[in-house]
Amino acid sequence: MKAPRGFRFAGVHAGIKASRKDLALIAADVPCQAAARFTRNAAASAPILHARASFPATSFQGLVITSGNANALTGAEGVADCRDLCVTVARELGVPEGSVIASATGVIGVRWPMHKLLAAVRPLVEARGPHLGAAAEAILTTDTRVKLVRREATIGGRSVHFAAIAKGSGMVAPSLATILVAFTTDANVPAPVLDAVLGRVCGRTFEQLDLDGAQSTNDSVFAFASGLAGHAAIGAGSAEESVFEALLEDMAQELCRELADDGEGASRRIDVTVRGASSERAARSLARAIAGDNLVKAAIFGADPNWGRIVAALGARIGAESLPDRLESTSVSVAGIVVFDEGKAARFDAPALRKRMREPAVSVAVDLRSGSSAANAWGCDLSYDYVKINADYASFTQTAADGTVSRDDRIGNYSPALKRAILVEALSYIAKFENRRAVVAWVGEALGHPALAATLAGDVNLLQSAGVFPLVVHGYTPELQRVLEDESADRSMGNVEMLLTGRTNAEFVAALNQHRAHAVGISGKDGGAVRARLASDPIAEPRRGAVANVHGDLLEVLLGKGYVPVISPVGLAEDGASCLLEPAEVAAAIAAAIRADKLLLLADAPGITVEGELINQIDGDTLAERLERGEIDANLRTVAHAALLALREGVPAVHVIDGRLPHTLIAELFTDRGVGTLIRPRR
Repeated sequence: MKAPRGFRFAGVHAGIKASRKDLALIAADVPCQAAARFTRNAAASAPILHARASFPATSFQGLVITSGNANALTGAEGVADCRDLCVTVARELGVPEGSVIASATGVIGVRWPMHKLLAAVRPLVEARGPHLGAAAEAILTTDTRVKLVRREATIGGRSVHFAAIAKGSGMVAPSLATILVAFTTDANVPAPVLDAVLGRVCGRTFEQLDLDGAQSTNDSVFAFASGLAGHAAIGAGSAEESVFEALLEDMAQELCRELADDGEGASRRIDVTVRGASSERAARSLARAIAGDNLVKAAIFGADPNWGRIVAALGARIGAESLPDRLESTSVSVAGIVVFDEGKAARFDAPALRKRMREPAVSVAVDLRSGSSAANAWGCDLSYDYVKINADYASFTQTAADGTVSRDDRIGNYSPALKRAILVEALSYIAKFENRRAVVAWVGEALGHPALAATLAGDVNLLQSAGVFPLVVHGYTPELQRVLEDESADRSMGNVEMLLTGRTNAEFVAALNQHRAHAVGISGKDGGAVRARLASDPIAEPRRGAVANVHGDLLEVLLGKGYVPVISPVGLAEDGASCLLEPAEVAAAIAAAIRADKLLLLADAPGITVEGELINQIDGDTLAERLERGEIDANLRTVAHAALLALREGVPAVHVIDGRLPHTLIAELFTDRGVGTLIRPRR
């Protein structure tokens, strides 16, 4: 992920945690404009007490973040520790002492292990680079994945870059939630304008995020602007300010979705939209009322279309705040199906709604029909795992006298029976797959999410560490899909290859290599690896084709040397020129050519589904019959055809799993029941 001009990032292990990265740095090469928003919790942490008087700022040059230890409720000594850490980082960076601030997340009530942090400052500064991944990883606590987003835009005739990292999983509620967010941009934005924009954006996004109703001591949102894009300064009230604010809000909304996806124990995200409200204040309040209601959360967890809980939450907030909005004119929809309208229940197909509610994200839309204001809110379901994570948090957290904090959530803490079952199951699969080949096809919408790309890169690295020989074929990003669908866009093969091989492929290879996977990116046409038959007019743009055959010599060499090949779906046509191929078909043909033991197709569904219902296992003959009868859900038919192609060509097993969720690759391979659909060749 390319950083905005003037910023470098780093993440290292300092020793707060037992082994994971726990110290992050965002460093600016030039003095930057800066703005921030902090928690309203009166029990604010030492880093907030130390930093909040500094904003807005005009000479920011460094943000250092610890994870695992919040340095909260540690008195004057904790504030002094912040000062010492910031001074040390400033000296190593060679910048003024007052230009560096600190932030933190983790366990409350414990001072930082300063001797470890100070010793790690020099390695942290030396590790600075243009990629955000290590810093995004180093700020995580109970999070299961990194959260990072980026954007590019044109402002004032110049190309402007934006990038942001975030963390947050539990203790997330309005007043910023337990989140740490850092936006960076090379736009030229004066501090007062940046501060005003950040305040408005936070009000419409992070203030509308409610995962568990618990407010943290350390919530912080930062925005830093280097000005190196080179355009004129953005003025308050200008058209450029509107463009800048819209971009920042779009990034914030994506981060809200990422944070809600990763709520502690969450299995589903809740997206709430309220429109037609009497005022913006009412719209925001009512949206939060739904997203934060525990009974609504529990119903979403159970895929229970209990619309009464939603309407009750609305009515309670309307009454508590004496809002003029009325339920008699209100419409409520869940997952796109109207369940309540004009004061009474609407007729709907409950089984169909249950199926929709099993998706990773469930929408709740409310139209109050009493005004013109609208607002969004985000939340997550309330699962059994949330209770377990937080019930065990203190007992599984160990704090040393020097301030080192470790989360001892190891399997050894559980009952002997459960411990044995998990270990035997996982280790048996690791032994089973050692020295086996697995082709991973990433063909879904998740290609447009850098955080999921980073998580998948980590999972592919784990496969390699377990003795599996992985090979990855990637599909089209949403950006490329838009280009392919827009007749006015540049759809030449040169541009398509640049987006596929020059950008998507290169970025995923970089993510893999950050995990030491020794990946190498190639196009299917490299070395004549994938030969194609043209399926379109040779002069049409883009040229499209079908796989004719795969020559696996190059792939065999790469696998034999321990590399992870990452292949873009471009083939070499009969006339020697490039053509665009169907990614799932490429993956199936490659799996057959290299005699892979597994083909894993990461799609935009939980697996092969019929009318939304997951099929856990199916044989190829039955799949072909159901596909012929049109029973397989439409969005999965291309994936199903690719699975059948692989099976016909001798691949022993094909797995279709959800690419929109983290770690499904590992869960499918290394557990008995798996999480998707396993397809075997025959009855």
